[in-house]
Amino acid sequence: MENLERFIIKAKANGWVGAEPGGKKISSACLSSLDVTFKEGDFFCHDSFVGLSDFCGQEHIYYKGEAVWSQAYFGCGLSGPI
Repeated sequence: MENLERFIIKAKANGWVGAEPGGKKISSACLSSLDVTFKEGDFFCHDSFVGLSDFCGQEHIYYKGEAVWSQAYFGCGLSGPI
């Protein structure tokens, strides 16, 4: 479980919002989606989302080709102080 947690944190850092350049943009899985993958060792992450200021997406983590973790998310950008 610790290895999975460490990989999820690293995958997010290498994804769309992260500062590290390890993620790889791939062809869209859905119409107008933005997709990025990250692989390290036996772990693989695929993140796919649509929208910019309002967005939703799904992230899937695989270990040795088997799905071991997934999340769906939604968010929106805010302007000005909260």
